[in-house]
Amino acid sequence: MTARLFNRDALLPGMGISRMTPSWVSRAIVLRTQGFNVLRAGTGLSHDAKLILDGNKWVVGDMLMGKPGQLTPLEDWEDEMRRGRARVVVYRPIGVSEQKMAASANYWKENFAGKAKYDSKAIRHLLFFYATAELLKIRLGDESRVYCTESCKAADVSGGGYDPYRKPNGWEKINPTPGTTRKRIVGPWRTFEIVREALTWEGAKYEIQTQNVRKRVVR
Repeated sequence: MTARLFNRDALLPGMGISRMTPSWVSRAIVLRTQGFNVLRAGTGLSHDAKLILDGNKWVVGDMLMGKPGQLTPLEDWEDEMRRGRARVVVYRPIGVSEQKMAASANYWKENFAGKAKYDSKAIRHLLFFYATAELLKIRLGDESRVYCTESCKAADVSGGGYDPYRKPNGWEKINPTPGTTRKRIVGPWRTFEIVREALTWEGAKYEIQTQNVRKRVVR
């Protein structure tokens, strides 16, 4: 029997889960939003998603390129990890109740799964116009579509009533990215904390060690 990589007993609906893959798109996202040092160290994040308990089955609320929002079985993430196609980190918002986290997970499920379309335009804009858009406070991409981190933020804000992606001054982060997520884990402005026990002993081999590099990343 194949050993599980996630400790289901330690998971809560609404926890965040992020990954990094060897693909050029993942590497480009990390390079653009977190910098060369993070990319070289292998401590970056390129995709954000949300853990959801669908009945009695754990799934991941995923916005993937070319697809509508989907509920990916957690076992599929484990398969990708075993094949060397993904490393992951699981985290939760600091100071947020389990009830609010569950409300965020439910919002994602009800509003994005099978309904929302992936915003590929935002990813193209991210790679080329991110700094300008942040300076001018312009939302990237297509208003009718969403990308991965954007869907997580929307679920947290509209479903759970909290915003872990906000800036240190309390202002809204208009274009949150996996780089924003990493920044909120590593600090100095920390709104997420890693849940180490979410991974089994076997699964810990695939954990992204985000804390190893503390170089400046885009907020």
